[in-house]
Amino acid sequence: MTDLVTGIREWLKTLGDGVMDLVSVATVMIDEAYHLFDALGALASRYGWGLTPSIQIPVIFLLASAARDSRAPQHDIYLLVRDYLRNDGWSQLRRFADEMRDYTVVTPQRFKIVQDCLCAMSHHGVRGHNAANLVVPALFAQVDGMLTDLAFEAGIRGWSSSKNKRLVRTEFERVTYRFDRPTLDLLFDVMFAKAKSGVDVNGRKLNRRKILHAEWLEYGRIEHVLRTVLIVDFVGYVIEEYRQRKATNTWLAPMTLKSKTSWMLSESFVASVAGIARNRMTERVLRLPNLAVPSSGQLSLGHEPTS
Repeated sequence: MTDLVTGIREWLKTLGDGVMDLVSVATVMIDEAYHLFDALGALASRYGWGLTPSIQIPVIFLLASAARDSRAPQHDIYLLVRDYLRNDGWSQLRRFADEMRDYTVVTPQRFKIVQDCLCAMSHHGVRGHNAANLVVPALFAQVDGMLTDLAFEAGIRGWSSSKNKRLVRTEFERVTYRFDRPTLDLLFDVMFAKAKSGVDVNGRKLNRRKILHAEWLEYGRIEHVLRTVLIVDFVGYVIEEYRQRKATNTWLAPMTLKSKTSWMLSESFVASVAGIARNRMTERVLRLPNLAVPSSGQLSLGHEPTS
């Protein structure tokens, strides 16, 4: 696994201006496509990472490739996600945050909280302060509120009961595809699942009840901030797609660009490669990061406290 991580990093560093050769993209995709959905399931269940179509397609395949190795340490997968998001002073993470304002469910008030969370993380580790201890619960609360909004729009009275959670998930499944299923499992079966004291939830601890009830006190790390940001983006993308389809009463075809990306990945690797070549989202999909050291004045997430 160490060789794979090193190889991926070195490959990304050689991309120069970040524009990936289409043949390289196609080669990686063809090699990994037949294992993609098993790998995405492992990425969610074994490593606790839910993906969103906001991530560039080549990076999705690289992460899936890493997750297929059952011997891969948890930390190695984290480093791949971190290095991707922190490129050029965390520019990818800032892009995620900026694009959230396009989701109608991310109200100006919620967007301000997301921005404040990232600002707070710039002080993470300074003088021993652990900003992630505050940021992770704040982001969980935003997801909770977004899911509550969807439940109301779908005519579901609250969503805290197990029955209503299943109903909310059913609404999610109306507008998502096979690519999204592992992240839905992580969202509903782990992060917001019913939890018993002293017992992990499907082998994981990053759970709303365990965090907000102070049962698990080791969530305050950059790693878990990044996991939660990805979930905020995922929920925002799905609810935006849901609202657009509901407004037009068009439930069978994807409406938003990100939903089209999910559909494309779920249909076949041929569609994925062809989509990269022809779609107007080429600029967003083909541009991969250079793994540069953040320069001064850019977003920083601080460093992990030593105690």
